[in-house]
Amino acid sequence: MRKHTVLITEAELVASPPERVYAVLEERARTSKGTWDDGGFDECIEKNLLDRNEPLIDLALAKFCKYGETAAMLFNRRSERDEPIIDLASARFSKYHETAVPIFNQTPATGTKGAHEQALRLAVLSNHHLDGVFRSGRIPWCAFNSHGVGIFEWLSKANDAELQALFTNPSIDQNFLLGFLEGKDAWVAMNEPRRFLAIQFLANNKRMSESYFGDLDGSAEYSYNSVFFAAWNLAETLPATRTNAIALGGLLDVTQCYGLEMKDPLAIALRWTPAADDKEGKEDEEKLHKNGYAWGYPLVRKSLARLASKKQTSSRSTLLNHADPAVRDAAYEFFEMKLDEIRVAYDLDKILAVNSCLRNDFVWRTTENRQALYGISWKACGELNNSYMDTVNAYNFQEKRQMKLHPDWFSEEVNEVGKSALPASKADIEALTQAVGRNEYLIRESTTLMNHQVSDIFDRLRWVWWFALGALVGSLSHQFI
Repeated sequence: MRKHTVLITEAELVASPPERVYAVLEERARTSKGTWDDGGFDECIEKNLLDRNEPLIDLALAKFCKYGETAAMLFNRRSERDEPIIDLASARFSKYHETAVPIFNQTPATGTKGAHEQALRLAVLSNHHLDGVFRSGRIPWCAFNSHGVGIFEWLSKANDAELQALFTNPSIDQNFLLGFLEGKDAWVAMNEPRRFLAIQFLANNKRMSESYFGDLDGSAEYSYNSVFFAAWNLAETLPATRTNAIALGGLLDVTQCYGLEMKDPLAIALRWTPAADDKEGKEDEEKLHKNGYAWGYPLVRKSLARLASKKQTSSRSTLLNHADPAVRDAAYEFFEMKLDEIRVAYDLDKILAVNSCLRNDFVWRTTENRQALYGISWKACGELNNSYMDTVNAYNFQEKRQMKLHPDWFSEEVNEVGKSALPASKADIEALTQAVGRNEYLIRESTTLMNHQVSDIFDRLRWVWWFALGALVGSLSHQFI
């Protein structure tokens, strides 16, 4: 017997305008996400809404329907109507492989119709709502069938957009992804340039940076983390070419390292150095100090140094004083830096140290460290003749971000929005003096920025003058008592 609440809801929706129905179905999908609670609905309501034959209601059902029968009926009506947006919504949002499989496997067309069908295929490959409904329903298996017949042949011919849609999908099948990273069928099916693309796309998949979040199931957590282990193991197994370094550096830079066992990451990092005749690889090394950002070979070594710091396989002193600037780069970004260490880091690595310390949350936690960071940000602009004030702008951006995330760290320093109550330091004045002496400050933009800095320093020195005046008055008063 249907509940009375369901009958009331059905009567209301059948009589409601399409816009109202869309809003209700959208809210129902949001509030019941991750549960099997029908929210006062049943499959009869969805069928009756489908019978209204309203394009906006059909679109809502394509995106938010909860029952496979509705998705199947909606898909079977494709021949009766010409509503490409509804097909696209089914491909992108449907939870049911009964919809995804026929859409993905329809006969390719040409011209304008072909472009639309290509978009439908991409929508299926990027659909993360299919995850968890049925074991056979995960991407990419569901795009073929429950056994994945034909998937590796397709993978060998898939275009760049299809690879991107698949490898950036956070719900990509775990076993498929693990097999790819371990060099099994999916890896073998692709040639080297396509593997390079797949690894690059995977670096933009949030699945690689998110910790396990699910049931208290040790086996499930281990399986989830096994993908991370396989990604890190590529540092040992991939040929250490510049092309692989570019792809692998981006992937390891974002990949979780929780629970990972790797005996000596710094020893593995030695593999990832350019050969003597690798001109482009050598240029990547030079850019590390020139631009202050790791990329390619240096980024692989930095990532392995991050792993060493997390696993404590190398001491703090070893990383901070390492001969390789890429290793020091990791230490500056991930260690809890002391005041003197920030200054030493700047003297040794200049803009590299500034950029890394700016991203280090530990540095932002104390007033004295923030003041040191502020000083070296200005100093870098002066010493490197950077008229665009990149490091100062980066400091201001990070300061606003940290204030928003951790207002308690700044509770004693902020008196006005956008202004600091920290006393001006000697480093502030020295940095400003160097900047004033440069010809770049003749341009209007830099002059405006310099005026703001002068004003800020004067504001922060004002308390010193008032304190000195008070001391002088006190001293004179004692002379007449």
